[in-house]
Amino acid sequence: MIEFQRNRRQATEIELTPLIDVVFQLLVFFLLTSAFINPGITVNLPDAETGATADDATLSISIDDAGDIFIGQSPVSFEQLESRLSEQASVDPEITVAIWGDIDVRYGLFMRIMDLCRASGLTKIVLMVRQESQTP
Repeated sequence: MIEFQRNRRQATEIELTPLIDVVFQLLVFFLLTSAFINPGITVNLPDAETGATADDATLSISIDDAGDIFIGQSPVSFEQLESRLSEQASVDPEITVAIWGDIDVRYGLFMRIMDLCRASGLTKIVLMVRQESQTP
C-alpha cells in the first residue's frame, strides 16, 4: 500500500503593515493635494438682482481688493494679460470673458481690463456679481 502525504494547510494571516503603509501614503497624498486645489482669490463681489453668475463664463479674470489681476488662479501683469488675451482670441474669439472684480476695485481698472479684452478681439465680456439671494 502506498501512502500519500497530505499537505497540511498553513494558517493564513493578513499582513497589516503594507496595508497601513498604503493607507498612510494615500492620506498624505490627499492632504497635500487638497491644499493646492483651490488656493482661492478673495473677491468680494458687489450685490445685484441680475447679472452674470459662475456658470455664464469660461475665461475668468479676477481683480482682488489690492488691484492684483489673476487669470484663473495665476497672477498676471497688464503685459502678460494682454498677451494671454491675444492668444485666447486667436484660439477662440467667441469665448466669454468673466471679470470677477472686488467691490473696492477702482472703476478705471475695470475699464482698462475691458479695453484690453476688446483690443484683443474678445467682445463677450461679463461682470460677475453676487446675486442678492446669495448674500450670506
